[in-house]
Amino acid sequence: MQVIKDKTLWFILGVTIVIRVPLFFPTVIDHDESTYLVIANELLKGKVLYEDLIDLKPPGVFWFFAAIQWVFGKSILLVRFIDALLIGGSAYLLFRMQKRFGGTNSQGWFAALIFISGTTFHHFSLSFNNEHLMVFLTLVGFSFLLKKDNYLNAFLCGLWVGLGFIVKYLVLFDITALGLFFLVMTWQKTGSFQEVLKWAFMKGGLMLLGFLVVPILTFLYFYWGEHYDAFHFITFVAPGNYAEKVGWLARLRYFVDFNVAYLIYLPFFYWMLFKKGGDNNFKALKLLGWIWFFFTLLAVQATGKMFPHYYLQILPVVALLAGSSIKYISFFKRIEKVKWAGLKGFQLAIGVFMLVGMGLNFFEVTLKTDYAKKIFNWLEPRLKEGALFYPANTSQILYYLTDQSPLTPYVHATLMIQEGHVRTLEIDVDYWIDSIKQKSPLYVVVENEYEIESFRQYLDSNYEVVKSFDDRFHIWQRIR
Repeated sequence: MQVIKDKTLWFILGVTIVIRVPLFFPTVIDHDESTYLVIANELLKGKVLYEDLIDLKPPGVFWFFAAIQWVFGKSILLVRFIDALLIGGSAYLLFRMQKRFGGTNSQGWFAALIFISGTTFHHFSLSFNNEHLMVFLTLVGFSFLLKKDNYLNAFLCGLWVGLGFIVKYLVLFDITALGLFFLVMTWQKTGSFQEVLKWAFMKGGLMLLGFLVVPILTFLYFYWGEHYDAFHFITFVAPGNYAEKVGWLARLRYFVDFNVAYLIYLPFFYWMLFKKGGDNNFKALKLLGWIWFFFTLLAVQATGKMFPHYYLQILPVVALLAGSSIKYISFFKRIEKVKWAGLKGFQLAIGVFMLVGMGLNFFEVTLKTDYAKKIFNWLEPRLKEGALFYPANTSQILYYLTDQSPLTPYVHATLMIQEGHVRTLEIDVDYWIDSIKQKSPLYVVVENEYEIESFRQYLDSNYEVVKSFDDRFHIWQRIR
């Protein structure tokens, strides 16, 4: 209740929502988000996850999207609004964490604004992705134990992070980092190995117990169901196929890319990470920074996949520690003394931040042509009852917009095209291509040129292009 009454929470949420308003309206920003929407919609029709609808991600994000749709109905705008709430909520939790380590309001705000910026001004974080949900659940869990180190909070911490585990398995690295932090802190405070063991077995055990609750319930849900084999394959077999052996040079390049992506914030983070001195609160914060940063770096490198959105798992610790730096920068102290039109310097700075953020998002996303909407507007009046269409390598969001069920279990457009996904999921591409041919869709939507040659030949022989958008998206109609 006290949190709900906190004006800072509502102000941070307001800032986040305003900045992200331009992102609420485009039909597609990222195809992962489109996949979540399609699968959630199909789950509510009674389809079975990992049997009728196949994706590599854990079930949590699909269940979350299905819950949103079940409660509020179908709305892309609402999903983006809830995403903004998750980001704003995460920023507020970082604000509170800064305060718990002795930080000032300014330091807490700086941490919050760095997180909002890092999740808003990069293309890979503009739409709802599973990292946004995972990070929020992780920070909720962390906030319990960092507020007060007791048995109940240890269990609640594990419980919330366990929810994050069924959204993305790599959250295991975050909770490991937090547990190690408290073990080191216990040693530093007591100097007793016995006390360290006591924390590990008692509070650490409760944290582990809480962490296991949701994953075990999820496992039992599938185990006692009729489709356990499909869940077993996605959970225990496919991840082994998914991981790739990557050379150290590629890993180093990925780390450099991370530093370039967050170039605006990382100098503040590294400065605090290596800064000497400070009171006990700052030393504890720096210790958490070192441990958490190390483990999240391991997490994003674990699979060998070099996707930029994996960086979002590292962003909370970057924002938390970098937020401390504002105390030592004279430029920000001068800003705080500025007054104009009744507003204080920090309020003016946030106002400028909001305007710049809205502008960047407007030009990055809103001004771009909404091809998915154009394709839908063209297709919808032409899809007579029973007529099917197939978005071959693009715009799976069309399934959601038209309420047509996918023609294959592989909803994401890249799963049947990219060699790594085909190998990971052990997809029999020829079988599913034949299945699509047998269904004989009236229309096929292709971006540029379809990658699978056998289907491309099938299109050339049996379809003709009846509509194109900027010579990029082509709608083929069946003629035979």
